[in-house]
Order: sequence, then C-alpha cells, then structure tokens
Amino acid sequence: MCMPGKSIEVQGQQQIPSSYTEPSEPAQDEWFAHSSKKRAIEPVTAQALKTSGGLRIYNELLADGKLNEWPAYAEKYVKLVESISTALREEAGIKPGDEKQFLEQIWGIVGMSNIKIARDNYLYKSLTDMNEIRMDCDESAMLVFDIAKNLKIDAWVVGVPGHAFVRTSNFFLETTSGAHYPLSSIRAHYPDILFDSNDIKKLQSLTFLSLGIVKDGDEKFEYFKKATDANPAQVEAYNDLGSAYVGKNDARKEDFEKALAAFNEAISRYPGYANAYFNRGITFSKLGEFDNAFDDYGTAIDIYSRAIEKDPKDGVARNSLAQAYTLRGNLYLSLEDGEKAESDFKAAKAILLKK
Repeated sequence: MCMPGKSIEVQGQQQIPSSYTEPSEPAQDEWFAHSSKKRAIEPVTAQALKTSGGLRIYNELLADGKLNEWPAYAEKYVKLVESISTALREEAGIKPGDEKQFLEQIWGIVGMSNIKIARDNYLYKSLTDMNEIRMDCDESAMLVFDIAKNLKIDAWVVGVPGHAFVRTSNFFLETTSGAHYPLSSIRAHYPDILFDSNDIKKLQSLTFLSLGIVKDGDEKFEYFKKATDANPAQVEAYNDLGSAYVGKNDARKEDFEKALAAFNEAISRYPGYANAYFNRGITFSKLGEFDNAFDDYGTAIDIYSRAIEKDPKDGVARNSLAQAYTLRGNLYLSLEDGEKAESDFKAAKAILLKK
C-alpha cells in the first residue's frame, strides 16, 4: 500500500476504540479444502494463521495458486516474529504491557533483522530472501502488530488514506521510520482515520487491496470486493474498484454506473476523499452528466488545495491538483468555454512549476 488511493488516469472519522479485544481465531476450513485430504495442521501453520501477517501470506499464496508453499512460508514468518520477540524480551527486557519501551526498542531490533522498507505488495515474496526482507507500510505494520501481540502488548493497526501504521494504548508508531508519538497527537498527524482494528480478519482488507492492485482482469474486481467485505471502512478499495470499472477497455454504461456506486460508497464513508471525487467527476463526464462532473472536480480541487496549504511539500496532492484542473479545463474546452478552460490550464501549469 503506502500510496494514495488510485486515481483514474490521466489519472467520517471514527473514534479510536478505548478497549482492547482479542482478535478472533481464523477458521482453518479453507486450508483443509485445499489439501489432498483433511489432516491435522502442523503447529507452525496453526500458529501462523493466528497472526495478521501469517494470514496475509496464506491469502497471497491462495491467490497465486501456491498453497503447496504455505507450510514453508508459515515457518519463515513465525520464526521472524519469534526471533524479534525473543530479542526484545531477552535483550531489551520488554515485559507484558511495556508499550513505551517496546516502541523505543522495536525499530532497532527490526533494523537488525535485515528488513528494508520499500514499496511492495506481497509479504510472502518479501520472505523469499531472508537476507533482505522488503516490506512497505502495511506489511511492516502487520509484523509489528504480531510482535506486540506475542509480547502481550495491546496493539492495533490504523489505516489512513494511503498509509498504515501501529498504535498502542498510549502511543502510535510509524513502522516505516520508527518514529513514535503520543496517541493524543494522532489527529494532528492524521485528521482522517479510516479504520483502527486489532481483528486479523479485518486487517486482511490491506492484503486484498494489495492483491487487487497487482491482479488483472476479473481478479482485480474480486479482490477489491474482498477488501471491502473484510472491512467496509477500507474506502480505498471502493475507490480502486470504481477506477477498475471505468478503466475497462470495453467499459459500457453499466460499468460506469457500477463505478459511480463504488465512488458514492467511498465518499459516504470518507467525505474528504479527494481522489473519489476526482474519479467520480471523470465518470460523470463519460456519462454526459457535465454539471455533476464540474461539481466533483471543484470539490477535489478544494480538498487538494487544502492539503497543499497544510503541507506545501505534498507532491502527490500537487500532482493530483494539477490533474484535476487539467481535466476540468478539458471539459470546459469540449463545451466550447475557452476562457474557463484557459484559466484552468494556466492554474495547472502554475502548480507544476512550483515544484
């Protein structure tokens, strides 16, 4: 993940739970269904299925038709979690509930475990070479979450637009940098929290979102839908699902209508989601609903502009703002309103020149 929700190219905030509930144990029927016969699962695979990262690996292998490799990857992941947990417990003296010391020590231990932070979509592939384990924000968040659970430290994975990280009862941790802050400041860093969960099944929405991004054809739609089924608060999956419908080579009116339904769901759950307005504007334009398209482009422009005011170095928001002005300008031009089109094109150019 670790990227903004997809825009078509050209391109409700929730309260943080105050109490911790132990994640439910995932059912193992699916594993049996893909075995040659029902048999007792080896202890290491059973242990892996009780972790968010282990369940992610299982789902990834299932998606790629490689379940025969599950026991080996389950063992790798369990050993990784156990080795880091042991180092924190025995070398750093971490005790159950010691969240502050855990957050102060985890990054150093993870750094010594050959883990590199890089954009990635598959956790199991990152474990192929244990000498250089590549993880992005959601994979590293799952790993840290599983280590915290192993050490009996209450933890949750938090999803915000384009990013995921870990929180404890009193702090939150950026698992891509090691920086941690008081939980009381989380809204200052991330005004829009999409979800906050310690349920390993709900956390698979991150897995399915990543699979939807890398898969092609009908599988793309399947995994974006699985992401929203796993966690309806995963609004990026609704946005990407809508983008996939609009982006079909043979997209028809019914595809655009399905896209609108997905974008509407994303916006209803996250009213400040600029990319969903941007993409819905494109969809309205394709349907000939130009007034609605202008409204959505305008809303997207307002949200992107506020993001840049807050952080002038936000290159993603800057590029998206320029695209929104360009597309609105193209729409004005197609409707023979050259003056407004020229104004939008000039605005887009000025934004890009400020980089």
